[in-house]
Amino acid sequence: MVKEYNILKHSNIHVRMYYSNGTLLDRDIYNNLVEFSESINASTKNKHTISLEAAEWLKNYMNSYDGSPTLYDLARRSSYKTCEGDIGLNWNGRGYKTILEVMLQQYPDPSQELSVVDNILLNKEVTRIIWNNNTQVDVLCTDNTSYTADHVIFTASLGVLKASHDTIFEPGLPAEKVDAIKKISFGAIMKIILHFPYTWWNTTQHYAFIWSAEDEDRILTEFGKGPVKVERVDRFWLTSNAIFFTGENNPQVLIGFFPGDMIPEIEQEIDEVLIAGCMYMFRKFLGGTYKNISDPDDIIKSTWCTNPHFRGTYSFEHASHYEQGLPDKLAAPITGKNGNPTVMFAGEATHPYYFSTVHGAIESGYREADRLIHYYAPE
Repeated sequence: MVKEYNILKHSNIHVRMYYSNGTLLDRDIYNNLVEFSESINASTKNKHTISLEAAEWLKNYMNSYDGSPTLYDLARRSSYKTCEGDIGLNWNGRGYKTILEVMLQQYPDPSQELSVVDNILLNKEVTRIIWNNNTQVDVLCTDNTSYTADHVIFTASLGVLKASHDTIFEPGLPAEKVDAIKKISFGAIMKIILHFPYTWWNTTQHYAFIWSAEDEDRILTEFGKGPVKVERVDRFWLTSNAIFFTGENNPQVLIGFFPGDMIPEIEQEIDEVLIAGCMYMFRKFLGGTYKNISDPDDIIKSTWCTNPHFRGTYSFEHASHYEQGLPDKLAAPITGKNGNPTVMFAGEATHPYYFSTVHGAIESGYREADRLIHYYAPE
């Protein structure tokens, strides 16, 4: 879609792994852990020996791909497919909004913008979709406005469906669709984005941290602020970090990925605690390498999980509910008396093998548009 515009750039990822005593670990350790992670995804028969202290980071790394709370939630089998081509491309500093600008023809020539933009209504929270097997659908909003349509394409997240499908749709959704909503899991990833007054790190590197057992035990006494997961062994929010890397074309920005089951608590933590925790971690792991580490002057944190309009980031296949064909059941339209597709469903969770991705979400939108095209102009 965008190759002719020369706005994509390959990301060269060089991950350096540090130990909590400040030691830079051998690059082979990271490579072996990633190889082990990928081998698990490919086959459960492969076996490798890894250190117990690297196991926690390995869990974080694997959870960050699927958005799963824990590894125990992940199905052993998967229908997911990886795209061909270079999966390390980025928008070269333009941001992910670029794909919307291209699809709306706002880029590269804003004068060619599609007229559909004039018909997009923002800040309209939908509370009810009434479909009662008639030929039309009524959509009700919180501001007491309502809209009548021949067709509705529902693209809210699976997280919203899980939380509100029984109150949004009138009458309720068919049993098979409700079953798919319950069985497909919806995970979360959190980002903590820190802006610094100057760049004190090597921007060509990504940073991964392995906690020693002793240092992990000392976190509560040395820092002790923020969420703690009380289990057989207490887990602290900082140890759930998977990686930190420099923002593309933003050399004063570090972005941290935090997967796992502590995301709701981390999202609701105050900024001051998140900043202090990250700086505690940076100075412990990187203080021996960088002597001029500064505090950040700004922070942005994602809140996908606690945002009622999303309730997470993307779907994954659950260990206890794995069943082929669930996305197809979720995608199946609700038809009216004449067989017309009255309420249709799109979004990443409805894609049979590109779930959890933006390209999967886009393809599902094309699928539903094609459904209407074929309905009105059958071949």
